[in-house]
Amino acid sequence: EGGFRLFSTAVGPGRPYSECQGYILRAISKDGLDFTFEPGERIRSDIDAVHAEDMSVITLGNGRRRMYYAACDSDGRWRIASAVSNS
Repeated sequence: EGGFRLFSTAVGPGRPYSECQGYILRAISKDGLDFTFEPGERIRSDIDAVHAEDMSVITLGNGRRRMYYAACDSDGRWRIASAVSNS
């Protein structure tokens, strides 16, 4: 569609675990200078992990995108996780 996507880790109130609450957001820009955050979380910490960060996105051969990211569970164990876009 043209333009740019920016993924970032955020920490905020209302997360289920007080010690580790990271989640991933996405912002878009047409010029690469002015970004607007889209509503909603891309990776929610209360579903897959209590903390998600350090993401990297690649485009697959079918045009979908795969995001790899570091995820920490409630026991403090880190792993590499991934998610694939719907389109």
